[in-house]
Amino acid sequence: MMLSMSLPIAVSFRDTASRTDFRDDLRTIEVPTLIIHGDKDVSAPLALTGARTQRLLRNCLLSVYEGAPHALPLTHRDRFLAAAAAFSKS
Repeated sequence: MMLSMSLPIAVSFRDTASRTDFRDDLRTIEVPTLIIHGDKDVSAPLALTGARTQRLLRNCLLSVYEGAPHALPLTHRDRFLAAAAAFSKS
């Protein structure tokens, strides 16, 4: 997705996202939340992102895909969509 946008926009987004602290905002979310994360994500490592985010959310399920990289909707499309659909029904 990042490759489909212009370089100045991608750089600006990355700069803003990396400098913004969302922790207080995450603590206010009350709806059930699903995090689907690959354990081989090198751009957003599980221990630094998905696992920490789970601890900040009150009602959160963390689903870890063994051997999966960052782009789960592309690499694990069917499993990802099935998990999202099942979570939305629960």
